[in-house]
Amino acid sequence: MRKVLVIIGVLFILTGLVGGAVTIGSSGAFAMSYEEMKELYKDELKDEHKEFSGVLTSTIINATSAEVKIEYSASDKITVDYKSTQPNMICKINFDEKTGVLKVEETSRHNFFFLFWFNFDRSEITVTLPDAYKNDGIELVDVYLTSGNLEGDLPKCEYLKLNFTSGTADDITIDCEKADMHFTSGNLFITNRGDEMDKVSFYATSGDAKLYNFSAEESLYDLTSGNLYIDGATGDITVDKTSGDTTIKYADFDGDVYIDATSGDSTIMLPGDFGFDFELDRTSGHCEVQLPIEDSDKVTVMTFDGDTKTHLGTPSDNEIKIDITSGDVLICPVK
Repeated sequence: MRKVLVIIGVLFILTGLVGGAVTIGSSGAFAMSYEEMKELYKDELKDEHKEFSGVLTSTIINATSAEVKIEYSASDKITVDYKSTQPNMICKINFDEKTGVLKVEETSRHNFFFLFWFNFDRSEITVTLPDAYKNDGIELVDVYLTSGNLEGDLPKCEYLKLNFTSGTADDITIDCEKADMHFTSGNLFITNRGDEMDKVSFYATSGDAKLYNFSAEESLYDLTSGNLYIDGATGDITVDKTSGDTTIKYADFDGDVYIDATSGDSTIMLPGDFGFDFELDRTSGHCEVQLPIEDSDKVTVMTFDGDTKTHLGTPSDNEIKIDITSGDVLICPVK
């Protein structure tokens, strides 16, 4: 009984401490406007501008909570501008002239008081590169965002890594040979401005993704939930998803498609007079295949109510395999 009373007493003390801190932080005596807080901590607020000279080989950005922008200029300088109205943020900006690696690393310096100060503004990180790096490849572009937004044309590179815990890429373009993207949550709008990629690996826990001109020899899309739209696809595509709709629009049907889904609709749009070996394993849902009629705008509609394994359309070595528990399937000409 005594132990129980001690535990209850400790809980009351902790509740009182937290409640008191919140009361102090929000009371009239201590509450300050954002501008007053900004003025009080003006010596800690960040407004940095750094310039570097040298040959860039890699760009690594690691941000806690920031709006990250990639820009270009006619200057031969590499510049980084960092602004933050959050005094608990620290940003290290370094460029190694020997290795050509640019690192921008933002971290949060938490303390008890700032737990009760709501941050109204994100930090801003603007990386401005010489024009050449938009089209002349570097080795690596690596962007990690805990939260925030990424925008702009990313430098052309051999290897692209995007890792978002909670963030968005509203309108970015990429040009790389290999893309490795991990998203816990957030919405994406990405366009490949370059040639066909060698490999794309895409992992998402939740959020919608719209990917344009996403041609690659090999692609893997692994999603827990969220909608996936791929336009301009090529090559072999594997989709492993738990829930959410998937749309794949091929520019050139020169690979195999495999979709493993628990729930959600799947649409595959193919160009020209196409053909493929079709394997369907389904529990529930409607499956329809629209085969184009040669020299005509019309199609032949075929429906499948159960499992099937057959060849459809013109002679071809391409395969489409779909294993779905619940959801509709549509395979049709490009619309």
